[in-house]
Amino acid sequence: NQNSTRDAAIQLREAGKFKQSIKLLKNLEKHFPKNVNLLTLLSHCFLLDGKLEAAKLYFDKARKIAPNSATVGWNASIIALIEKKTSQALDIARYTNQRFPDDVEGMGILGVCLRAAGEISESITVLTQTIELNPNNAEALINRGLIFLNKGKKTEALADLEKGHKLKPHVEGIWDF
Repeated sequence: NQNSTRDAAIQLREAGKFKQSIKLLKNLEKHFPKNVNLLTLLSHCFLLDGKLEAAKLYFDKARKIAPNSATVGWNASIIALIEKKTSQALDIARYTNQRFPDDVEGMGILGVCLRAAGEISESITVLTQTIELNPNNAEALINRGLIFLNKGKKTEALADLEKGHKLKPHVEGIWDF
């Protein structure tokens, strides 16, 4: 079943078991090679596993099929950030957010891009909105916590970082400040 396998892969990804998630998704891709959401999920898992070239391969497949999908836009932003193309990442994230303003996961990515671009005030606003809509968004909590830490707001920083770490203890770089 495509949906149950995809859901299992998402649960593995959220638990930090990227290789297992990738294995499930690659098997699923054999049966659904043109499923954009599947391809972008595979790309995202490869990004999380530190495999940029593999991530780009699946991203390119997805982009050829549906260049205007939200998941393609968000993955493009993440890839640009990893490649240290901060202004490009932010441009893509802003554009994707304008087209898909209700995408909560995407809002978190926009917040990360804003933080990377040094637009701290707007980043805090977007990350806070993301957390209000999804209080268990570990990435938004971690990024807002790091901003608070850099601003000297230790109590707020610790609260966000601890909650983010409890939600996803496998996320690297939480305490690397």
